[in-house]
Amino acid sequence: MLVRCGFEGCKNRATCPGFSNYCKKHGGRYRCTHQDCCRFAQGRGLCIKHGYNKRRCNIDGCNNQSVMQGLCKKHGPTKQDSAKSSTGTVDIDLVRYLVMEYLGMNNWEEVHRFSAVCKSWQHSCLPYLSQIGIAPMDGGEYRKLNVPAFLSYLESEKFYHVQCIYIPCGKAKGLYVDEIRNVCPNVLTIVHSNWLMVNGRVEEVMEGTTRHQCYRVYRHDKDFTEGVNVWVKWIWDKKYKLVAESQFVTPSSHPRRSRMRTSFLRY
Repeated sequence: MLVRCGFEGCKNRATCPGFSNYCKKHGGRYRCTHQDCCRFAQGRGLCIKHGYNKRRCNIDGCNNQSVMQGLCKKHGPTKQDSAKSSTGTVDIDLVRYLVMEYLGMNNWEEVHRFSAVCKSWQHSCLPYLSQIGIAPMDGGEYRKLNVPAFLSYLESEKFYHVQCIYIPCGKAKGLYVDEIRNVCPNVLTIVHSNWLMVNGRVEEVMEGTTRHQCYRVYRHDKDFTEGVNVWVKWIWDKKYKLVAESQFVTPSSHPRRSRMRTSFLRY
């Protein structure tokens, strides 16, 4: 039998008829499911005595019940902090603790997402946002790199003496190693999950008596000696090979014969 809420004019169902004759909106509570227990259930159908565990504060050594954002009243934001948050001046140390607790700052995409929450979170994420390109971070495997914006980002002073640069996106078409070296003259290693074009120019390599067109390419985990050999990507079969610098020849200037397409259909 359906029992309505005891509040006048309310047609909602009572939460626990015979124990609490009101709906949730008007203060109704559920009863502990343990046999013969008359206490209110605090969570998962149980009262504190029969198995419900309060969530403790995330601060080490504190056993108080958490009330907001994983923190107790002692360690969490006070009313004064809540009032300050409307002006963007909440305690940055507290926000940074929350970010590190739930994120760990190993994924730059998540850092961007957290920094977009509010001004206080953005200020808290700035030290980690500044590590993009300098320290190894996860994320961005399926992202396409904005090449002009990234090169402009590399022009900042912090990259001038950097010897290792991490490309944050998995797709970096149009980004050339020579362009990075022009912006960051001290860089020695460029870490990326895929091959990078060195300059994007088509060159020719002599193998035996045959010329093969190719691109100079680079990958941080493929060994080579600067000025002695280099990795190339063949245009004709898309494969990679380490060749000597002495094998490069001047591209032939013989014009190719133009072939006119002929239609053999009869009308």
